[in-house]
This record gives sequence, structure tokens and C-alpha cells, in this order.
Amino acid sequence: MSRIISSPEEVGAVISAVANFRASHYLAVSGVTVLVYDYLLCLPTEVSFSSPIRRAQWLTMDIDRPCLGLAFIPSYNPLLHDVAAIGTTELYGPPILLPPQAITYIPATWILCIRVLALYQSSRWLRYLVYGSLCLTHLASLAVGSVAIESISDSISYNRTVRECTSHPPRLLGGSLLVLLPIEILLVFLQLMHSIRHRQFLEHVSGVTLPILNALYIDGTMYFILVFALRLWAGLMLAIGTDTLFFLPIFAEYAFTSIAISRLFLHLRIVARRHLGRGDMESTEALTSASISRVASPGDPFARRRPQSSLILHMPVIERRTEIP
Repeated sequence: MSRIISSPEEVGAVISAVANFRASHYLAVSGVTVLVYDYLLCLPTEVSFSSPIRRAQWLTMDIDRPCLGLAFIPSYNPLLHDVAAIGTTELYGPPILLPPQAITYIPATWILCIRVLALYQSSRWLRYLVYGSLCLTHLASLAVGSVAIESISDSISYNRTVRECTSHPPRLLGGSLLVLLPIEILLVFLQLMHSIRHRQFLEHVSGVTLPILNALYIDGTMYFILVFALRLWAGLMLAIGTDTLFFLPIFAEYAFTSIAISRLFLHLRIVARRHLGRGDMESTEALTSASISRVASPGDPFARRRPQSSLILHMPVIERRTEIP
């Protein structure tokens, strides 16, 4: 059941794969280090937001944030990835990467959905569309990945040269990455549409965009560009048979995703601290909401009519220039 690699081509391919695999581990470790550091840095503020009233105030951008952030940590366990293969197109290890990929991709896309839907709070059908697409794409990814694993289960054997369990590469596994791209396209499209409508709205109202809104736009766009490129690269490399370069984009996405989540943590903390330090927060929001309601059309997502309750604190889309300290 084992095979000895003897040709120089195969030896060179294995050495290249080992180098990519080790570089991928370094990327993963750096990403999770940044995530844990930023999370511990924000932990005191996290505890201060544990009261029911404050958590209700920031429910829009604060849903299950601790669970979503910490869900990335198990995906970086080296024991899960060391079992995976380092091989050529003839030798490929069992794709143990699928469970940690699911652990990472689902909360990563979920928190991006929350960020986008926070811009469209008054549209219920859009919420159903986004969450429905999230469920369908990730279920399809898990189904395709499971079929790919099942297709190679009988061909797995131990290779004494590389000291790994190896098998023929499951080309179908690349499809588990490609089917995740439609939800990313939908989310970035909604973000761009919101940015365009917001700019058009500001032409009629004297206001400026909040820094957190610019941060959501910039972070979301950069996340889409890099994640789309990395998933497309990894999926195509595996589908066409060049699996020696498969691990590098996978781990690079792991590292980048954790950094993106850390940036979101820090941005939310900055905005929360500024709002808590301002005594006229609710009056500013009421004035901003009134000006929006007078100008915006009934179907405008920015003109949401909210009940007057101290437990609901929607982050205003704009602030008047005279109210900025």
C-alpha cells in the first residue's frame, strides 16, 4: 500500500510542496496571533458591554461577535492540517482541510452578512435573500467536499517517503471553494449599491459620512477582492491538477480573514467609545433621523422609522457638520 518516490521530478515537487505547506502554516499562525491579540485587547470593553441594555443598543453590529471571532481558532490547529497531504498530482493526502474550512468560511461569511445587512435594516426580503444564499452556498460546498472525500476514501495509502497518507487528488474538491463565490459577489454588490445611494442622498442633505461607514465600505471591498482571488486561485489550482499550490492560498485566506475580523473588532470599539463619551448622542440621532425623513423617499433604506425607545440605538448614517466636535 505504499510507494517510494524516486524520480527527480517527484522529489522536486515534494520539496516545493513542503515549502508551500510550511509557509502556509506561518501565515495561519500569524493570522490567529493577530486575532487573539486584538480580541484580548478589546476584552475589557467586551465585558463592559455585557449588560442587557447596552447589548440591545448595539445589537445591529454586535450579534454573536465573540462566538464568531473565536470560531476561527480551531481552524488553525496544526494537528488538523499536518494529516493533510504534501504531494504531487499523483500523490495527494486526505482532505482533512474540509472541517476547518467549514469552521472558518461559515462565520467569516456570516459576519460579513451582518455588516452588509446593517446597511439595509428596513428591507426584510433582502435579509431573507442574503441568509438564504448563505445557507445554500455553504451547504452546497459541504456537499461537494463530502462527495470529493468519499471518492478517494478507497485509494488512501501510507507513503513511507513523505511519511504521509496519500491518495489520488479529488478534483471535485476545488468545486467546494468555487460554489462559495456567488454569496461573496452578492454581498459586495449590495455594499456597492448602498454606497452609490448614500452618495446620492448626501447631495440633498448637508452631511458627512461617518468614519465607521467608510471603514465598512473599504474593509468589505478589500475583503471581497482578496477572498475572491484566493478562493478562485485555490479552486482552479485543485481542479486543474496543480495541487502543490493549493495550500498556500487556503492558509493565506485563513490569515487574512482573521485580520479582517480583528479590524472589525477595533473599528466597533472606536465607534462605541466615541458614542458613549458624547452626552448628546440620542438627540443627535433624532435630529439626523428627522432630516433624513424629510428628504428621503419612502423606499429609502436610510429613512427607517424606528420606535422611540432607549433600548434601540441605531447608528446614524450621517452627522451634520456643525455637530462634529
